[in-house]
Amino acid sequence: MCWAMSAPESLSNLLHQLKSVQANFQQKVTDVKGNVLQQTSGHLFLQRPGRFRWEVTQPTKQLLVADGQQVWFYDIALQQVTRKKQPKSENSPIALLSEAPKNLTQNYVITFLMDVQGFYLIPRDKNALFRSISLIFKKDKLQEMRLLDKLDQETVIDFDHVVVNPNLTPQLFHFVVPKNQNIEVIQG
Repeated sequence: MCWAMSAPESLSNLLHQLKSVQANFQQKVTDVKGNVLQQTSGHLFLQRPGRFRWEVTQPTKQLLVADGQQVWFYDIALQQVTRKKQPKSENSPIALLSEAPKNLTQNYVITFLMDVQGFYLIPRDKNALFRSISLIFKKDKLQEMRLLDKLDQETVIDFDHVVVNPNLTPQLFHFVVPKNQNIEVIQG
């Protein structure tokens, strides 16, 4: 990281180098009192522009796939698939990583986090889903994302086994509704 740059320039520089990512994740959601509301783990695959795959493996299997046009959410236990048009908003945490960082300063107030290679982002859009986003890097690899929502619930996503710019197959970002199963497809 070059500390001679401003926080927005430094974050933009890191994100511009990011073409694809493969990682494992552990996610924990806590309420304002620190009570754990949810814990999940799984795998993330991301490829610019606009493609990502979020596979939850624990405690129940779920799959979220975005192909640049559509977002598919497959709840395996419920045998239900929800499909909706992929939003073009840059105000979501996943869009922050999967889209080109062209309007960072228009969308966020960005400052450095102290004592770590990290950034604190406050959305300029008052209707954004999150009040703040913290991104923590280690050796230019994303290690942690912290999200604080409007209900003061905090989501912490820890990433490990992070591979930056791997060759990812296009099939990772293509969802096919499983055959021979009674699966309900909902249009969102």
